[in-house]
Amino acid sequence: MIHTLKRRFVFLAFLGLTLIMLGMVTSAYSAGNLSFGFKLGGSLGYLFNGAGDLEKMRVGAQNYAADWVEPNYTSTFDWKKVSFVPDFRFEAQVRFNGFGVGLGTGYIFLTSKGQYSLDHLHTEYPWWGEYTHQYDDVFDRTYKLTAIPISLNFYYFLPVDGMDMYVFAGPSIYFGSLTHDLVENYDESYEDSSWYYWNEAYNYEVDVVAQEKGTCTAFGFQGGVGLEIPLSPNFSLAVEAYGRFASFSNWEGDWTADWDYFLEEYYEPWGWWYSSTWTDSAGASGTWWFDEYYVSWSGNWYGEMWISTSAPSGSYVRNVNKASVNLNSIGIVFSGIIRF
Repeated sequence: MIHTLKRRFVFLAFLGLTLIMLGMVTSAYSAGNLSFGFKLGGSLGYLFNGAGDLEKMRVGAQNYAADWVEPNYTSTFDWKKVSFVPDFRFEAQVRFNGFGVGLGTGYIFLTSKGQYSLDHLHTEYPWWGEYTHQYDDVFDRTYKLTAIPISLNFYYFLPVDGMDMYVFAGPSIYFGSLTHDLVENYDESYEDSSWYYWNEAYNYEVDVVAQEKGTCTAFGFQGGVGLEIPLSPNFSLAVEAYGRFASFSNWEGDWTADWDYFLEEYYEPWGWWYSSTWTDSAGASGTWWFDEYYVSWSGNWYGEMWISTSAPSGSYVRNVNKASVNLNSIGIVFSGIIRF
């Protein structure tokens, strides 16, 4: 209910500001104090917190891998925090009497990609001989967030030595898409040799290819200060320092997964007597959730994000919320402006 009221308020404010500015533009046009322009630029923004729950989930995987290091267990982890978000921008701008209004769009994207592995190797020498048990679990994960904003910016220009300093601010609507691609390769083997029993062995493999994909609409705000440098009567360069606040917190989507299995077994009297391959697949639709899950052997909690048809529940989960991924950032924009 609160989110619905907030969205309605932002939409009505957006609409009201648009109508007010249209009235001002119409008045300026009648007085002959109106100019039009197009602004094209790009930026590299610095994220405040690694995109919110996306970073909490990455830290959860990192902590789990770190806790995996015990006798006979090892892990590797190569997954960096996402800190920068690039974007491209286009804006149609109207300027009049030291004021301006711009209606723009663009393309925002970020990628968080990592690989980690959990490994186990155990060899023992009981009275009857020797056995070795080994498994390696390797994960490749990639999150991609893209967003297309519709922005309304309001400007105030102040001439300084042939240039224009300005401040700007306004609301935006963001149409976001988030995908998570997972590839997991699990290999397990066992082998024993004995002077007392028949020797045995097996190899077991599981390959998983999975994807989660969701969409979300968010409202946000942006603002900043800039400097416009004229290079000709109709062309200028501009540099801006900006801040952006936009959080996606109601992702809806679906997940799919495909499994490929392989198993072979060895028994000394018969050799490699059994071999089999089979497949499986599944999928469902739902909401993207964030929660922390408990692992008894480590005694710790770890963050995770996943799509589920219902909210995670039970004594082994806590801090359950709809996943919140944000684009809260600061940065520098470089733009070219054509005015008529």
